[in-house]
Amino acid sequence: MAYCLATGYDEISPRLSNSVCLSEPAIISILTILQQVAYRQQMNTHYDVVVIGGGHNGLVNAAYLARAGKKVLVLERRHVLGGAAVTEEVFPGFKFSVCSYVVSLLRPEMIRELDLPRHGLEMLPLDGTFTPMPNGDYLWRVNDHAKTRREIARHSRLDAEAYDE
Repeated sequence: MAYCLATGYDEISPRLSNSVCLSEPAIISILTILQQVAYRQQMNTHYDVVVIGGGHNGLVNAAYLARAGKKVLVLERRHVLGGAAVTEEVFPGFKFSVCSYVVSLLRPEMIRELDLPRHGLEMLPLDGTFTPMPNGDYLWRVNDHAKTRREIARHSRLDAEAYDE
């Protein structure tokens, strides 16, 4: 279980409701108290298994354990669950998926067994990738072998030849 302490908190102007504005120290104090109360309540609860880390691997393990009838607690240090599968806004207006391109490593039997599509999993095809380089150049890969090979050849003929293998 992760605590997203900013739930209901307006990040643009620090307020917990439309009519009450609070200073940042006041908000931090309130959230700290709420976190301590929640922590005490959890410590009075018995769990069969504690999963350390709410990344995609921890969540899959927790899901299997819960399905097997275990009472599971997931602890995550970040404000969001999902690990490398998370899409986050790292710059205003720009969202990035850290490693979601490796979803191909998610085994089909896990998708079936955990009924992930029913819970919102949607696999979208990757049309291409754009990789900017420090010198201002870029590498543009698309779902066309010949075009991608030509693009790689702009940077390295040897790599383009290896791409064919």
